[in-house]
Amino acid sequence: MNRGRNGDVMICAGEASGEMYGSALARELSRRNPDRRLFGMGGARMADAGVEIIASMNPVVGLVEILEHLKELRAALVRLKRAIRERKPGLLVLIDNPEFNLRLAATARQEGVPVMYYVSPQVWAWRKGRARKIARMIDGIAVILPFEQSIYQDLGVRTVYTGHPIVEQIQQYLSAPSEAESLVGSDRPGGVLAVLPGSRSGEIRLHADLLAQTLALLRNRLPELTPVVPLAPGLSAESRERLRGLAEAGAVLTERSSWDVFRAARVALVASGTASLEASVFEVPTVVFYRLKGLSYLIGKMLIDVPHVSLTNLLLEDRVIPEFLQDEATPDALAEAVVRLERDEGARRGMKDAFLRVKEILGRTESSARAADLAEEIAAC
Repeated sequence: MNRGRNGDVMICAGEASGEMYGSALARELSRRNPDRRLFGMGGARMADAGVEIIASMNPVVGLVEILEHLKELRAALVRLKRAIRERKPGLLVLIDNPEFNLRLAATARQEGVPVMYYVSPQVWAWRKGRARKIARMIDGIAVILPFEQSIYQDLGVRTVYTGHPIVEQIQQYLSAPSEAESLVGSDRPGGVLAVLPGSRSGEIRLHADLLAQTLALLRNRLPELTPVVPLAPGLSAESRERLRGLAEAGAVLTERSSWDVFRAARVALVASGTASLEASVFEVPTVVFYRLKGLSYLIGKMLIDVPHVSLTNLLLEDRVIPEFLQDEATPDALAEAVVRLERDEGARRGMKDAFLRVKEILGRTESSARAADLAEEIAAC
């Protein structure tokens, strides 16, 4: 390594999907060099992949919600900046989470530590000028969506399109034997409705009652479907308590993964985010919803400039998946959309055909290997 740096890699992910990608990258980097030390911010997945966790994730969404967690976020930032200064890693890998991670990038720049971004912030959706700021602070970026590549190349940044890690990881998952049929008991012979309220405590706070009311309606209209709610790893006791209302409305709460649930599902009701793209890769007809605190929604509505919130719809440039946001996300509207996808074979078939196009667009596999190639190139400079 040049400039007196060591071969350690610091990886920082701030929420569940980013941690998934970070853990896969960590395993690939360790496979190539078992003596390389990895440390940073993440959760259980990254720890299992051999990353020393020096700051735990505190995933929040929404501008108002971030203000409520400033103390924890500042404490994590202090620990991570200190680690950059004291341990001088050979590379800092930042995964999405720009409001937090760009502050780490600034410290890395001061200390002569090269920076790689993995998973671009959604500069194409809002604050488009931020791409220039990112470009000034990094040595390279691994993007996971095809239309992101030109954004950074045009700014002179070393850019690699890796393909979406979700496709790679779901393909690996599907190659293993399944026990999806054991998700529900033999006394529930009908199909599975996957229900994903979001993994953040704020999302569950805003979505739990909405989903409980929706499932109460569906229990009468689609009694053959069993709602199954995968409990995200690390859920707080408060979030688990809130989700008990879904069990009272007929749902099965399970510690099994969301992928196990998608593998068994006929229909999915999913909070907007990475999980909705995962449902598309599993080819599960899906309804997307999302609620924010009122002020966060109003601010976001002024700043965000995209026609859809679902990544699947953005990739297809069409409203293939029905989306219900804020006041549109009512129990009646969600229940009606689920009923249509369960009973209308034409709608189901059309959506599944669209999902095949999504997988073609995302196409590439070995995304973690491509990201690791870029990481090693940057660290060697």
